[in-house]
Parts: sequence; C-alpha cells; structure tokens
Amino acid sequence: MAKFQQIIIFFVLLSTFSCNKKYLKYDALRQSHQCLSIKQEIGELTNDRSPYFFKMEENFQDDVEFEAAVIDSIKSISEKIMQKHKDWRVLIHDLKKGHKDSRFFDATLIFLDRERELEMITDSLFKSIINPNSDKAKEKELSQVLLNLVAELEVEKKIYEKKESDFHNENGIKQSEVDSIVHLIKNKKTIANKV
Repeated sequence: MAKFQQIIIFFVLLSTFSCNKKYLKYDALRQSHQCLSIKQEIGELTNDRSPYFFKMEENFQDDVEFEAAVIDSIKSISEKIMQKHKDWRVLIHDLKKGHKDSRFFDATLIFLDRERELEMITDSLFKSIINPNSDKAKEKELSQVLLNLVAELEVEKKIYEKKESDFHNENGIKQSEVDSIVHLIKNKKTIANKV
C-alpha cells in the first residue's frame, strides 16, 4: 500500500512539474516570428496604398476629378487589408492554443483591433470624399475622428512595443535574434516577389 501511494505521489509530482515547466525559448521565438510577420505585412500593405492616397490629394489640390485607376487601387488594397485582418485574427487564435505564454499574441490582437478601427474610419472617410453628394460636415467630423485615432495609436504603439520588448526579454530573446527574425521575414518577402 505504501509503495502504491509512493507511485501515485510520484505521478502527481511529475504531472505538476510538466504543467509548470518553463515556456521554451524556441516557442517564444516562433510566437515572435509569427507576430512580427503580421506586423510587417500590415506595414507593407499600408505602404502599398499610400502613393494612391497622395495621388488623390494631388487631384484634390488641383481641383480635378479623381482618377478612376487610383480609386480602384485604393479600394482593392483596402479590401485586401480588411480581409487580412480577419485572416490574422483567426490565425492568432489558432496559434495561441499551442503556447503557454501568449502575451505577444494577445498584444498583437489588441494592436490589430485598433488598426482595424483605423481602417474602418479611413474607409468611411474615403467613400465620403469620392462621393460628390456627401455631407461635408460629416466628412469634417470623420477627419477629426481619424486624426484623434492616429494620435491615440501613436501612444498605443509605444505600449505595444513595450509589451513586445518585455516578452522578448523575459523569454531570453536578445535584440540580435529579433533583428534576425525581421531580416528573415523581409528576405522571404523579397525572394517571394522575385519568383
């Protein structure tokens, strides 16, 4: 009976140990790679769209009609961004299941929520601007909301970067390893674009 109790105690201790084992650096690096890939993709998509917004602004300043190709490009990239937001949320929720420490995933989800909010307001303002019969007072109000949100996001970006930094530091990931991940992501995109 005493031997049987010792075996049970051994298995209880073993299960407790396995449940409380330290989050592995390898898993933290995987999580970091996935979150940084998403962050990189957000930046690339918004950068792809920026020249079209600048062209729209030029048309507006010159008091000429917006070019149809520019409008179509903005719509296409905006739709792609909104679809990507849905895809990223699903992906992160799936990936979180395999991680004991999911702080970077959680921070990225919050970041995505705010980015999506910014996208929705940008889209509303864009649709209002291209509509000749739009309510100009409403347009001005949307512009102010957008400016306020951009200012808030600048503050929240710093909070996100702090969470990212804490996650890396507490999981033993050096800045050089983070830089390597970012470099790898950028090279992968460059190679994919050349193929």
